[in-house]
Amino acid sequence: MERSLSRLTTLSENSIFLIFVSLTLVSFIGAMLTEQYILALVPFAIVFLYVTISAYRWVYLGFFFLLPFSVEVYLAGGFGTDLPSEPLMLVLCGIFFLLLIQKKLDVPKQIVTHPISVLVLSHLVWIYFISIFSSDHVVSFKYALAKTWYLIPFYFLSYFTFDVQKKHSFRNVFKFLWLGMCIAISYVMLRHFMTGFSFKDINEAVRPIFRNHVNYASMLVVFLPYLVFLRSSSKHKIFYSLSILFLIVAIYLSYTRAAQLSIVIAALSVFVIRFRLTLYAILIASLCMTSLVLFLVHENKYLDYAPNFETTVAHYKFDNLIEATYKMEDISTMERVHRWVAGFTMVSERPFVGFGPGCFYPFYKNHTVSSFKTYVSDNPEKSGIHNNFLMVFVEQGVVGFILMLFLCFVPIIIGERSYHLLHVAWQKQLVMAATISIIVTVAVLLINDLLEADKVGPLFFLSLSIIAILNAHAKKGLESQVK
Repeated sequence: MERSLSRLTTLSENSIFLIFVSLTLVSFIGAMLTEQYILALVPFAIVFLYVTISAYRWVYLGFFFLLPFSVEVYLAGGFGTDLPSEPLMLVLCGIFFLLLIQKKLDVPKQIVTHPISVLVLSHLVWIYFISIFSSDHVVSFKYALAKTWYLIPFYFLSYFTFDVQKKHSFRNVFKFLWLGMCIAISYVMLRHFMTGFSFKDINEAVRPIFRNHVNYASMLVVFLPYLVFLRSSSKHKIFYSLSILFLIVAIYLSYTRAAQLSIVIAALSVFVIRFRLTLYAILIASLCMTSLVLFLVHENKYLDYAPNFETTVAHYKFDNLIEATYKMEDISTMERVHRWVAGFTMVSERPFVGFGPGCFYPFYKNHTVSSFKTYVSDNPEKSGIHNNFLMVFVEQGVVGFILMLFLCFVPIIIGERSYHLLHVAWQKQLVMAATISIIVTVAVLLINDLLEADKVGPLFFLSLSIIAILNAHAKKGLESQVK
């Protein structure tokens, strides 16, 4: 393909102009004769395709610049999409396959066989396989296709996009994303300012470019480690220091508890990684979570914590919300519990094959426990279970759940090892940022199901790719030293 492009670029300007004019005339004549007027767009589509393929890195960068502005659009027939992010994902998928045809022999073996790559592929293959047993095959296969164009551009295409020897090839992605985020955050904060930064108006302030304040805050906090990387690897320390402060203020004013707590988790993670404590931290966290679940399910102990329907209400001041959270009287917290209880019931019913990818919402209401019902349990917005790990267990069964755990925790462990293997300062800082970004994402996913959201999912899979690329580079350097 590249040879074909290079031959095309050696043609004279007059030849290219004549070819384009001839193609345009043929297309227009064909459109008029057949009354298929879409044929008139063929020459312009070819020009777009040529520019896209020959400069696909600009499309890649453009995607990240536009990502903060992507909005949910619902189409006829119950279909929904995110514009412009999903169409651009499809374009990037097509670019990947065209590049793969040309460069398939250039893909390093250590990347193809890398543990993270194996996990990503296993995760995707399992989603397609388990869709065969789904309670709703159409929904599940649509989910599988959407997962494909999430994984390919941000995990696999990254191998062709990034140059591990060139710092700017990584920095440019985050600079473009930060430029877009600055504009989006300024828009949100201006709208929020008009309400006096009111807690009850934050959801309205973030719309239409963000679904709600959780979606907004999650994207901000997942990006925060990369903004720290931009600062540490740049000469413009003051600018990026102010940028970090601006981002933290925006996270605080989002009034999102999980995102605010994730800033603390991110700061602690730096010390955990530097002192090689990641594996111990994962084991302790897993043990605590498992113990809590076993305690609650033993003899239906969770029923003792059922809320009072009349006192479990929405709160319009953030300090009241915090107080209500630990008193189990906040409606968003208890509605999560309401759905988690339903999720555990669904898991016990179909533990091996699950209900099918994307099938939690259509079936969960028949598995809820009435004592946990809240004022918003009708769920008109059709939101999920608010725990990505439990969501995967419900929809993809025990194998899918285990793969999801590995997909989250194995890269964190590999990220820590890579940090201590790498010797170039900016590479160490980048792998630290990617690892902490995944840690923050995992923390957010414990009380949300945002991995399929276009504001969070691309950054998660991009982080996996960065860790795999730098880990393969570190191991290659280690092998050369041994030889």
